[in-house]
This record gives sequence, C-alpha cells and structure tokens, in this order.
Amino acid sequence: MKLKASLLGLLLVIWIPCLSAENVYMYRDSNGVLIFTDQPKDERAKQISVKAKISSFPKYQSKTQTKAVATDSNITPKIKVLQPKSQATIRDNQGNLSIAISLSPVPEYEYNIELLLDGVRINTPTKKLIHHINNVYRGEHELKVNLLDNSGKLLASSEPVTFYMHRTTISGAK
Repeated sequence: MKLKASLLGLLLVIWIPCLSAENVYMYRDSNGVLIFTDQPKDERAKQISVKAKISSFPKYQSKTQTKAVATDSNITPKIKVLQPKSQATIRDNQGNLSIAISLSPVPEYEYNIELLLDGVRINTPTKKLIHHINNVYRGEHELKVNLLDNSGKLLASSEPVTFYMHRTTISGAK
C-alpha cells in the first residue's frame, strides 16, 4: 500500500508542473490591483516568464486626476487623533490605551509627534502614528497631539479628545 502511495505521489510531482500555465500575464485592473493570470482580459496585459524575476511592476494610473499637492513648505499639516474617539469609554483593567494619529499631508521635512495626556507630555517625541500607553488611571482624560519640527517648535496641534478610562477594582468584603 505504501509503495502505491509513493508511486502516486511521485507521479503527481512529475505530472503537476506539466499542467501549469505556459504563458503568464501581468497587468493592473481599473482599481489599481495587480493581476497575474494565464488568460489576459486586458489589452495592457504584459507576458512574463514564470522563472524570470520581476524587476518592475506596472504603475497604477488613476482614471481620476488627483490635484497636485503643493510642496510649499508654508503648508501646515493637519494632525488629528483618530483613536480614541471623543467621549469614548475605554474598558481595560490594566489601563492600556491605544492611540492612532492622522497627519495630512505628511511633511517633507523632519518632524516629531508629541503626546499630551491631561496637559502632561507622556512620550519622547517621535514620528510614530500609533502609540500604546500603559497604566492610564481610571477617570476622565484629555488627549492632545502636537506636531513639532526638529528644533521642538510647535507646528500644529490636534483638537483635544476627551475619553474615559474604566478599570474594575475589587473592594475587600466587610
């Protein structure tokens, strides 16, 4: 029985590559998704070799023209707290808080992001847009983020976000 299974396995290993496509095509669809297929349905499809290394992918060209974003250094980016939402209640017994920040447009110059919880800086300024804070005390808190240049000069501030941290405690029985 083992011999038959081994022979069948060997036969499949030899036979399956013969079933693979001889021609492979690559193109981007109207949504910008890169498609690999053996039956091209788009006139932009380019035949590629299966064994060849792909040195470049076709560029995505949107059908809708997007406005060119000015690279003028006078444009001040907008910074916003995405998470937690304003007036959100966070229920975490360890007081863990995840913070997500939006920055648009992303500056071409060096910058840092500073987090303020209840008016006190809680991080070393960094470029990260996702932060995790531990042991936030229970109660109402106000979160604000600042965009700073390399010298520490304030460039932009977010609107303050108020959230509520709920932490369960167990009182001793009397």
